[in-house]
Amino acid sequence: MTDPEPDPRLRTWRVALLAVILACFGSLGGMIFVAGALEAEFKALNMLALPAPTELCIGIARLLRTPFAALLCAAAGGAGLVVTARGTLDARAKPLTIILAVADFGLICFFALALYLPITRLDSALSR
Repeated sequence: MTDPEPDPRLRTWRVALLAVILACFGSLGGMIFVAGALEAEFKALNMLALPAPTELCIGIARLLRTPFAALLCAAAGGAGLVVTARGTLDARAKPLTIILAVADFGLICFFALALYLPITRLDSALSR
């Protein structure tokens, strides 16, 4: 027995919401390139003992700047849009969208704080 066909307008809203969430993941992608620039600055300032979350962010950023990882992320985002547009996961669309939005917000906050904290420590050390 198949699920009843949902309203097409609802599916359109789901696709639009997923596109917005993927755009937010794109801003996370921008933070990945910022992490690369900060990594170079940390090395230039001879800051070798960075906090573990900062090291994790820099390592993830280094991995995701490879062409294969960028292509894989783009393919996963495109596949998510196609699956949502076709309605393959209509029954699970709402919880999956909520999980994706919360994960996106959490990752952006984690990256921002992990990259910002060493800068504040450096600023306080220089002001002394």
